[in-house]
Amino acid sequence: MDWTGIILGASAFLIIGLFHPIVIKAEYYWGKGCWWLFAVVGLGFCIASLLSNGVLSAFGHYQ
Repeated sequence: MDWTGIILGASAFLIIGLFHPIVIKAEYYWGKGCWWLFAVVGLGFCIASLLSNGVLSAFGHYQ
């Protein structure tokens, strides 16, 4: 059995759960004007995923 999908899904769930309070605090202190910061960081991680080779890449081990 390949556990990669289950581990990545659980990791994503935990990361979302851990960073949600950070987003709430940022919106509380800075207002809605901080959305661009989270958007830039998210796009950066998407680009990093496209450029990497491995389990965490967007293409995975299908190449």
